[in-house]
Amino acid sequence: MKVRQGIKWNFYKAIGNFLIKFIYGIVVAKLLGPTIIGQLGMIVAFSGFASILINSGFKSRIIQVKEINRDELNSIFAFNVLIGLVLTTLFFLSSNLIATFFSYPELSFYIKIYSINFILQSTILVPLALNDRNLDFNKNTKSVLLANLLALIMAICLILLEYELISLIIYSIAANVFSIIFIYSNSDWKPSYFFNFNLLKRHLPYSLNLLYVRFFEEFVAKIDNVVTGKYFDAVTLGLFSKSNDIASLPNSLITSSINNTLFPYFSRSQDNKLNLNKSYSQFLFGITFVYINIFL
Repeated sequence: MKVRQGIKWNFYKAIGNFLIKFIYGIVVAKLLGPTIIGQLGMIVAFSGFASILINSGFKSRIIQVKEINRDELNSIFAFNVLIGLVLTTLFFLSSNLIATFFSYPELSFYIKIYSINFILQSTILVPLALNDRNLDFNKNTKSVLLANLLALIMAICLILLEYELISLIIYSIAANVFSIIFIYSNSDWKPSYFFNFNLLKRHLPYSLNLLYVRFFEEFVAKIDNVVTGKYFDAVTLGLFSKSNDIASLPNSLITSSINNTLFPYFSRSQDNKLNLNKSYSQFLFGITFVYINIFL
């Protein structure tokens, strides 16, 4: 029953985010055009790597590990915030270099502002992971959707006021700020000032192995954006990135709903190999059946 409820709530989150991004995409495309979208694509071309470094595999580790205490959670939180602060500083200092790489020097100012997102993202990883670990998917769904909806309203207002590219950057920053407010208001866990590297070391092997894989996946997924932005113009990148997002939408909606639910569920059964294999086979058959019908 919890699995069905989890898939339902994660599906609601995926559909809700899709509708918000769909409306956001229509407004941006209609009022700002592909040039602004392409410029934003240049800014975020390297941000996916930063997001992976902020995560460092610790979100999955919090969900997967059988036991984890408050001191370990606080150590992970402190480490993530430190990584977020370092990445924010690096992107801020590298803004001129990135803008020059894409031959758009005017992007430097916007990259500096966008870099704030990294420190913001680093603060919500632990409570998000704890809600998934406890199968409280409804808390994350409600918090994220409400945050994105408020950020969308703010962004549309700024677009109508002709703030153009800055309105898109404010959208991502506002979404992170609102997420912090709503997620912590719905979380029983609150961070405290504590860090112990020896406690962190217990989780590093798992996290680093996952980090390597995800870093490679992100490289493969985003290298086309980097190449397109470098050797073509902002209009071409804007059209390409938006088309690519739409083409991958059905798969991302389904996989995000299923993966976010099954990973915590399977983690709880990791010691019972027989039950785990049986559950995996059942879900694999059901998911394959759903995929075949949808894509046909």
